Amino acid sequence: MISFKEMLIVLCMMIAAGLAGFATYKYIIAPQNDITYSQLDPLPNTANSEASTQQGDDARTLDLASLVIKDIDAKPVGLDTWSGKILAINFWATWCPPCRKEIPLLIESQEKFAEQNVQFLGIAMDDAKAVKKYMDSTDFNYPILISDLNETIRIGQAVNYNFIALPFTVFISADGTQTKAHTGELNKDQIEEILNSFL
Repeated sequence: MISFKEMLIVLCMMIAAGLAGFATYKYIIAPQNDITYSQLDPLPNTANSEASTQQGDDARTLDLASLVIKDIDAKPVGLDTWSGKILAINFWATWCPPCRKEIPLLIESQEKFAEQNVQFLGIAMDDAKAVKKYMDSTDFNYPILISDLNETIRIGQAVNYNFIALPFTVFISADGTQTKAHTGELNKDQIEEILNSFL
């Protein structure tokens, strides 16, 4: 039988966890006002695995130069390094089984679409040592960068997409005027449908 004291301790722990979750959302996950845009019109938010997109005659260009991530050696790399290419930016981690499961498909897709001006990028929300070790056993044919929660949220916000869970992938058209995002493991048909919509 649980004593009153034990129940009180559990209740206090639940309240503390709730306050910690609220603080995390308010000060880390909630949209920030310091995101740099190049007059990007907001995209609709999505809370499920369906893609969100912006297009049309009045679409404006995302400022890729404002999105800087570190590479595996901790050197800063601006996403404008791949300006003029269709970008498929996949957020993953070594500890995420669905992330690891979809990597062979991403490698295959990079090979298939490389001649059509498509560049895949992997952004690992992980420890650099763990990522390096994983890279030793995986033949990546696209660049791997290292991020943390704040950087991942910042990139998501730049296309007005709220980070929910790993894996998630953001697609950006070659001219930077259209974006689509997908939460969860991608399949071949989904990748081809999204990329073909940008070609």
